[in-house]
Amino acid sequence: MTSSGADDLVNSAVFGHTWVISPTMINAFRATFDRSAVTKTQTPTFDGPSLGIKMHTLVPGHIVLSVTGGPSSAAITSYPAFDPTTTFQLANDFTVIKGKHQFAFGGSWIRQVQYVFGPLNGDGVIGFTGSQTGNGASEVSALLARSYPNRR
Repeated sequence: MTSSGADDLVNSAVFGHTWVISPTMINAFRATFDRSAVTKTQTPTFDGPSLGIKMHTLVPGHIVLSVTGGPSSAAITSYPAFDPTTTFQLANDFTVIKGKHQFAFGGSWIRQVQYVFGPLNGDGVIGFTGSQTGNGASEVSALLARSYPNRR
């Protein structure tokens, strides 16, 4: 029904430093940065207004259908969108050795930022339950026949 794809870009960087303060004390520091830019694309097909459904559509050429007794569109996961994420992490560990004992102290801070620019479920899910004809698939066929009378 639809053709979709993705254009993904992922970058990572890590910096680490281990400092041997003395034979019994060690400090380890790490900084991490991750970035992804996921762009989802979709080839426009048809939408509610092009099928004669009186509705506002956020994404022209995009529709999500649920058909009782028939196929459902997979377009719910292939909506056109841009989903960038950025993650920062700082971690530090300090180790002390006293006799036969080792003591370790540390912490980690992570900050993840995600912005999603996409109208997932913005137009809702259009359901064909078969309430008019007894079969959801035949209702979709009737709608397509009315909307596109000259197509074969």
